[in-house]
Amino acid sequence: MTKYCFRAKELLEKKKPKDLGLEYISVQRIELTGSLTLNTKEEEACLVFIGGKVNFKYEYQNSLANFKDMLYIPRRKTIQLNSDKGTIIYFSASTNIDSKLSHIKFTSIDENTKNHKLFFFTFY
Repeated sequence: MTKYCFRAKELLEKKKPKDLGLEYISVQRIELTGSLTLNTKEEEACLVFIGGKVNFKYEYQNSLANFKDMLYIPRRKTIQLNSDKGTIIYFSASTNIDSKLSHIKFTSIDENTKNHKLFFFTFY
């Protein structure tokens, strides 16, 4: 039976598509206290920063990712991460497409509410 809901601690080990009942997407939770080097190999990756601040170094670029930011990393690339206490969700999928790094800062989306919509749900 495929499990579809995981607790945070269960995602500390990378879940592959078959573990998730999916065909392509893998996911892992990273609780970063120190440095970590990620190599995307043959996968593209999306890092979603869900806690703290994380410094990253990609090629010649040094920058800071904040809470709610997202970072797209193309295949065959290496990125260095550093944080005192950062929490990241790491999504990845196999690809044969090459593209560029993209840092989507939440503040750039949030400053103009026409760029996003908020939806509220009530469950009874």
